[in-house]
Amino acid sequence: MAKMFSAEIKGDKQLVKELSKLNKKMPGAIDFALKKEAYLLEADAVPITPHARIEGGNLKNSTEIKQIPTGYSVGFYAPYAIYVHEMTGPVNWSKPGTGPKFLQKPFEKRLKGLTERLKKSVLKRLGL
Repeated sequence: MAKMFSAEIKGDKQLVKELSKLNKKMPGAIDFALKKEAYLLEADAVPITPHARIEGGNLKNSTEIKQIPTGYSVGFYAPYAIYVHEMTGPVNWSKPGTGPKFLQKPFEKRLKGLTERLKKSVLKRLGL
């Protein structure tokens, strides 16, 4: 059977009070940081998303950011999005600089420095 770990802070009442305040603010600060990263990923992905020449299709405007239990999900809800995203063969894209992997490329780029950006954002939100 796994042992439970618990800790209790004792000592300076003011310190305990301040730590308690930070603890209450922490979930909101983390959520804010993750949501901000999701919107920045979307902002990086849209300009390199190809214009799909499908009647009634508008891939660029089909982005969706939704909250999930572990943070936020960024995706494209157009039914053909996955096919366009994975088209790595010879394709004449409608606009230079757009093309396949339009979500994967910015995601991989944003992974660099992610931990530091999240840390900075959370600390700023907590006023530290």
